[in-house]
Amino acid sequence: MGGGLAFLTKKSFNPANWSNQRLVWEARQKNETEKRRLVERESQIKREREEEELARVVGGEEEGGRKALGFVYEAGKVPGLDRKSNGQNDDEIGGGVPSSGQEGVGESLFERQPGDDDAAAAFRAMLARGAAADEPAPQQAAAAAQADAQEGDSAEGTAEEDEKRPWENDHRTNLEKAVGRGINAGSGVTLAQQMERFPMLKGAPMVLQKPQGGGDSKKEGSAVNVAGLNFKPLGQVLRNIQCLNAQPVATAVLATLALSRAQHQEGTPQQLEAVAVGEAALAEQLLSHPDVVDAVKVATEAYDSNYRVSFPPTEDFVIGLLVNPCGANGTYGRDDDVANGWDCCMNRFGQGEYAFRPGTRNRFSNGYSNGIPTSPDEPLHNIDLVDEHGNALDFRYSRRADDVLYIDESCVGLRDPHSACIADRFAAAGSKMTPACWDHNQTVDATLDCYTPVGKKKPHCVQVAYSQNAFISVCGGEFANDDRCGTWLEIHKENGTPYDDEATILSETKLTTPVTNGFLTTTMSLHYKGDPSRILCSYEESTISVGSMVRINNKASSCCCPPWLSPIRKSKIGAFLCPKRQGSKDGGPFAPALKSLEEEYADADYQQAFPLCPDLGKADEDALLCTQERLFTDIPPSHPSRYFVRPCMPLVEAEDDGGHSSADLSGVYDGVCPLGDTFRGCGLASSGGGCQEKDSSFRFTDEIGKVVHVPDPDNSDDKYGVSFNDGRSVYWFEREELDFLMPEGNYQLWFVQRNRLEKIVQKKKPFRVTWPRCTFDTASNRYFPYAQLDNTGKPLAAS
Repeated sequence: MGGGLAFLTKKSFNPANWSNQRLVWEARQKNETEKRRLVERESQIKREREEEELARVVGGEEEGGRKALGFVYEAGKVPGLDRKSNGQNDDEIGGGVPSSGQEGVGESLFERQPGDDDAAAAFRAMLARGAAADEPAPQQAAAAAQADAQEGDSAEGTAEEDEKRPWENDHRTNLEKAVGRGINAGSGVTLAQQMERFPMLKGAPMVLQKPQGGGDSKKEGSAVNVAGLNFKPLGQVLRNIQCLNAQPVATAVLATLALSRAQHQEGTPQQLEAVAVGEAALAEQLLSHPDVVDAVKVATEAYDSNYRVSFPPTEDFVIGLLVNPCGANGTYGRDDDVANGWDCCMNRFGQGEYAFRPGTRNRFSNGYSNGIPTSPDEPLHNIDLVDEHGNALDFRYSRRADDVLYIDESCVGLRDPHSACIADRFAAAGSKMTPACWDHNQTVDATLDCYTPVGKKKPHCVQVAYSQNAFISVCGGEFANDDRCGTWLEIHKENGTPYDDEATILSETKLTTPVTNGFLTTTMSLHYKGDPSRILCSYEESTISVGSMVRINNKASSCCCPPWLSPIRKSKIGAFLCPKRQGSKDGGPFAPALKSLEEEYADADYQQAFPLCPDLGKADEDALLCTQERLFTDIPPSHPSRYFVRPCMPLVEAEDDGGHSSADLSGVYDGVCPLGDTFRGCGLASSGGGCQEKDSSFRFTDEIGKVVHVPDPDNSDDKYGVSFNDGRSVYWFEREELDFLMPEGNYQLWFVQRNRLEKIVQKKKPFRVTWPRCTFDTASNRYFPYAQLDNTGKPLAAS
């Protein structure tokens, strides 16, 4: 085949063919030329519009502006610039003296005109004095005429050559060619005159044209008498421009002054543009300011239907919410038996108290759960009593009624043989009596009616009491009926359902009182999304989803770690978890994030105590660290500086028996702890859960956490991500290691502040609907998040 396929480059269809490459190059050049032409044309149009605007401002009308600035376009109409009448080229301009017929025009320029202010009159007087001092002498005019005649004779001698090659003899500048006449010809501005005007030209390099007569330029004498030179010293452009007459110059200056005054008059396009630019710069500065960047939003933004959670700090103001505060709905008898009256929580103070099983309250407050609630009948000795923030309450200061004692012959002692026993032959039960303004958020019956504070009966509703020790946002005027303005109470389903997401509003009511003195009571409908044929129900979601609370059961792995540091032990050698937090028993996985500067300041002193947690680099990481004694030091053994902190040694596999251990562990184990990288310095405990010698046991069993990740169904290796510190760090578990915990309530009451741009959630209050049961969805094999009512207003029998 010889040269292979190289012959294809000679084909007409091949892009590598030189002819094709030339065509491509020519097309690109043509395109670039067209682009440059368009840019130049746009620039020319813009310049012409500016000149037209100048003429309009100066003359008042287009014709007046044309006459005032006519010297720019028609040189013959400007006094002092007469067309030559001696047969020379009409494009050549003479610099003669104004004729007698034009003297009046020149004199009128120096006189005060109507509309001139004091500054303009003073400027005209200055021009008049300059014109009188610079009036050209007759000898100078005669010399200029003689020079023009000699130039004409020279031009006649070379006419024949000019006709053959006219482009080589056209020495005009681009500006002269554009306006159609010579400007530099006969100007008489020599190098000496330019150096007098611009001292920077002394000693500057220059290029002199060869004399037309063929003589040597060195024999012409000094170059200071040469005219027609342009300079550009150090980036400054100096042109050989000579004012031919004072009148056109004065006219141009006055026109510029008039334009500058007109541009800043109120209402002109220039003034409006300047104001708009200033307002835009101010708005940009405000939006970028650190003090307002989180509060200011552009007014043209679309309304954000999502929610932004922003719980106010308790030191700013406190929001209180009580569900069913008077016990009229499903708490004490039926709907006609109101325990404390319909208006028991109007302009009255109160609070809720909440009972949980002992030891089940969470280590952190995440707004979702504080433990496992107990039944209302549980006696005081079997509960931990807390407020809505999870803080423990002393029974001596509780508003809760005393327990009801009764005789139980089987009781021997406290919780012996059952939990109700309080002493020998005595047992206790929770009282049915409740005080006014009490939170009955666990006993809402959606089939019952409720009453307004004035005794008006409403179907399928519940009373809600609210308070705030600050102003409640209430909109008036044209925004009084705007659903995007004001403060609202909304019912939502925590974590949502397969039918609705969490942001779906199931019911809502608007608050209209801006100031509260204690609690005020309103009512909320329990109809599902406003449908009178559906009501809320005792919906429970048994599927673990993001946000669900879970308890780690005993199927989770147990690990053996280096001996823990303990304040009881005198030794300062041992292991500990970082980060550590004041109030967190173990630190590490149980240490919540510091969410404010105040929390960081309060925790600063605790961080300096022994042992010191180093900077881990990332806020979402935990670490297992060990202390080690410094050798060859004079520091006393009791001083903390004698010990330094380092990561605990990772486990290595022994070569003889396949066991795993490290220098920090006492025993040998079958493998590495599977709880994550934090515990790579721990060994996997045996099936019995015991650790060897001095090693300490660690497990997540019985800990309560929040699910932050659910596994992908298509990924068999994916696991559930659980956080024990409100999402700061995550640990991974199999489904069989988790027990799903029912939340405190199957619904949530949100205190929401709305504006034109967003919805701000300032408080979430859980409550539980205990009745009716939900209607079953036979098509999806699951329950609807509502109960369907029949024609009589009762739940369907199939529900």
